[in-house]
Amino acid sequence: MMRFTSISLLTVSLLSLLIGCSPRETIRSGAIAPEASTPQTISESISKTFELDPGRYCYLLNNGMLATYLRLTLDNHQISGDVRSSVQTEAANGSTTYAQVFSGSLIADTSIVDVTTWIDKDVKDTRDTWILTSNTLQTKDNVLNLTDCELVDPAFQDHNGLEAKDLLTGANNTRTARIEFDPGQRYVIASNRVVRGDRDIYLVNANGGQQMSISLQATGNNAAFDIISPSGYILAFSANNETVFLPHTGDYQVVVGGISSDASYNLTLSLQ
Repeated sequence: MMRFTSISLLTVSLLSLLIGCSPRETIRSGAIAPEASTPQTISESISKTFELDPGRYCYLLNNGMLATYLRLTLDNHQISGDVRSSVQTEAANGSTTYAQVFSGSLIADTSIVDVTTWIDKDVKDTRDTWILTSNTLQTKDNVLNLTDCELVDPAFQDHNGLEAKDLLTGANNTRTARIEFDPGQRYVIASNRVVRGDRDIYLVNANGGQQMSISLQATGNNAAFDIISPSGYILAFSANNETVFLPHTGDYQVVVGGISSDASYNLTLSLQ
């Protein structure tokens, strides 16, 4: 039986080596050297001389071992954004990748951010401190440089040049439901009718390392689905039958939409 309810990867020691804005790091300010020497005057000087304008900012670090792409949006002293990183691992003769999303407040040059990190098959929530200057984002161990967003955006796109947010942009209406499995249940079938231009979004909570199989039967083959990971990766696009290995732990989105007209459909989903 399927129940619908409305909707209102991390190794700590490795992560500390991978990224300067890693969980549990505390960063001390010092990026801006004011002329005055007293603590009170320093604070006042920073407030007066540095203020990031609202907008979208992109940062990049690539030192041959670590590549980090970060996007930040500032609005009314609140920041939010996402991160894609990869680090070369000599022992494994390859690389480890991880994804992050963050949000927090910015006061003068200092931001306290809540960060969710997916690495390998783990997920962890942490709180960090970052320092921003006019052209850098500083962590304890690394400095990311302000750069053109055209150099950063491709790190968040699939081979079609799409991001997860693009799959819902322009939808007239969206309906969201959660798929849950009863104990011992191997698969679930969701049946509905989707109007062209609308999207049905099914949330499926799963663990990194599991395998998800989905098939979609629709009238006139006039519907398709996308799969989006909790960290924002597009795992399937405009598919009718797909089996994917799940990289991260959290809520996956299965997005069903009509192709050229309205369509009734049956969506069969299984987790292993």
